[in-house]
Amino acid sequence: MSGLGLDDFIVTECGKRDTVVNVHSGVGTVPTDAHQKIETSPVQQVPSNTPTVKYSETFILVILPPMSATGRNSAIKGIQKFLQRPYPDNWRIALLDDAAESIPFSSDVSLLRSRVSALEHRVSPPQFDGGPWVARAFGAIDELAIQPGRHAIVFASDFGFDVFGVGANPWLLRVGPSAFTDAAIRAQAAMYTIQTSGPGTVVPLGGAAESQDLPNGTTGQMIAESMNMELVARASESSDFLYAADQTGGRYARDVQEAFDRVAADAAGYYQITFRPCIDEPDGAWHPVTVALRLPRARVRGPHNYLAPVEDAKETIPPSMLEALRLKEDVSGFDAAAHVWLFPDVAGANTSVMAADFSWSVKIPNFASKSKIRIFVELVDLIMHRAVCSWLSEREWDVEDDQSRTAHWQHEATLYPGAYSLRIVAMDMASGKAATRAYSFAVNLSPGPVTRVGQVLIAGRCLREEEREGRPNLFDPLMHDGCVLAPSASASVSIRDNPTVLVRIYPANEKHVDMIMKHWKAWVVVENGPRIPLTIARADVRGLTVYAKLDLTRLNLKPGTHPFKVVFEDSSDRGLHAKPLNSELTVKP
Repeated sequence: MSGLGLDDFIVTECGKRDTVVNVHSGVGTVPTDAHQKIETSPVQQVPSNTPTVKYSETFILVILPPMSATGRNSAIKGIQKFLQRPYPDNWRIALLDDAAESIPFSSDVSLLRSRVSALEHRVSPPQFDGGPWVARAFGAIDELAIQPGRHAIVFASDFGFDVFGVGANPWLLRVGPSAFTDAAIRAQAAMYTIQTSGPGTVVPLGGAAESQDLPNGTTGQMIAESMNMELVARASESSDFLYAADQTGGRYARDVQEAFDRVAADAAGYYQITFRPCIDEPDGAWHPVTVALRLPRARVRGPHNYLAPVEDAKETIPPSMLEALRLKEDVSGFDAAAHVWLFPDVAGANTSVMAADFSWSVKIPNFASKSKIRIFVELVDLIMHRAVCSWLSEREWDVEDDQSRTAHWQHEATLYPGAYSLRIVAMDMASGKAATRAYSFAVNLSPGPVTRVGQVLIAGRCLREEEREGRPNLFDPLMHDGCVLAPSASASVSIRDNPTVLVRIYPANEKHVDMIMKHWKAWVVVENGPRIPLTIARADVRGLTVYAKLDLTRLNLKPGTHPFKVVFEDSSDRGLHAKPLNSELTVKP
């Protein structure tokens, strides 16, 4: 059903009517600032100059848990038949199989086809309770959650049937789809469940129930009771699949091909609804919710619960800044830049360093020597469409001369996998003019026990005490050589500076630390210039640092933007090679 709007949907919880704020229909290309209609905070109404975020894709995660040979073969053949047919161009498909191996999201199914073919001809190793498979499944769903588009999970299993027989290992892993309903709802993914195989119940008729071949003492009544218990058990097992599909807004399917057909069919009636909940307390718990249509004979399928936000102290944008935004005065010469660096130093999470730089390049008549800048920053979760946290601060401009003044803002936060937008409003207190900037980014799922390399960071100075906000972070990834670096959000430095280039490496274990320290070398190359060696050393707080100071005068760089890269070389040939890290450096006159 298409063409539905705000007035067509009714959202209720605990007998109260919730306010429907926004309805987005279908799967199409939506600019980033389309989320500004969502009234979670005033700053989301600020125009953004970030590139558009495409929501035209449907991301489908296929999960094949450990199961019987019959069920496994049925699921594999179903996938192979599906891959022989045409499917929508905007589909991106990933696979997690029964060996805990995964194929990443892609529109090119050649890797998926190759993996499924290998599964057909090779038995996967058994998975046990307490092993890695369940964690990998949750990780795959987390990876699905951060993809910018519609989400679906195709879950094929024969969970519930006693297919291993008498004497089978009781610790062999058997998992049904309902174990992942919470994760699927958090990922906004509908589950399409398939019960791939399992024995049916044969009902003997007439005299067959009283066969002379029955063991001594067995009666027809006993057989009838046994069959009744089996029927109840089969119904309970099937309900696991029906429950998972219903709770997430998906559907039950008879086979894999039907599941994919239903994913395609449901795209025509797909809606994202944003509402303002009527809850007594933002407790971070699951809350039941009902979504209905005002139209007769119309049925809505969707999640029956949502995860309420956690109460926290968020700053609000001051009325004076809102008024300045409303006036939309000319702010030419008032420039802003924003950037976020991610440091994957904790399993499952990333330490993020958020920074913004502001500058006036024109002289204003009423500018005072102690003029201040007011900065409001908000971090928005683009998947859940709500503000995660916000900050408000004031500081004096750094005055270089009558026509040049700058300001720097910086903050650290721990972020879990997802898609975010850093949205900034800055107001010059002397002129009352306001400038905005937004920076969208994704936090991917951190890999397992492997050596991880952070992003390239350029800083021309240390962060001053008056620029710091909140308590000092003892594990600050920018703590280097006795100071906290103040990276440039626009990667721009003065020709007179000697900026620091910093990369952090997080080895998987102490053995990798020793190997990197002994066998790795690193260089930075600006454009086609000489290779400048970088120092690899143990960091003050965690992992390793790769760093050097650049003498821009010796590089003979002209004002402008110059590409550069950090290159690693590993002489041990132990498989710890790191790819070159590409970046840009802007040199100011």
